[in-house]
Amino acid sequence: MAECMSSKHNHSSNSAFTQQCVQRCQVATNQASNVMQQEMGQFQNRVQRSMMSCQDEANDHVVPNMSQQKIDSLQLQMEKCGGKVIQNHISLLPNIEKKIEATLRNLKN
Repeated sequence: MAECMSSKHNHSSNSAFTQQCVQRCQVATNQASNVMQQEMGQFQNRVQRSMMSCQDEANDHVVPNMSQQKIDSLQLQMEKCGGKVIQNHISLLPNIEKKIEATLRNLKN
């Protein structure tokens, strides 16, 4: 932002000019923030949907009067599924980072 201001501001004391300059400089910052929020929101939604799938899979096997052993087994199955979901999504982070970086580079052009 400071770099943007220094390149746009001609040291004029005109407050309207200064305000316009600030607004123009904030556009790129706001766009970058929006890109980050969108990508992270999509990532979070994917993790949540996958975790819900694990829970649904375990719930599909719940029957009335289940033994504690069966309940414990389903709980373990759900935890393992959740662990796989997390590991799979962690492996996606480098690609998401590249996508964000490319999008931010395009914003500068």
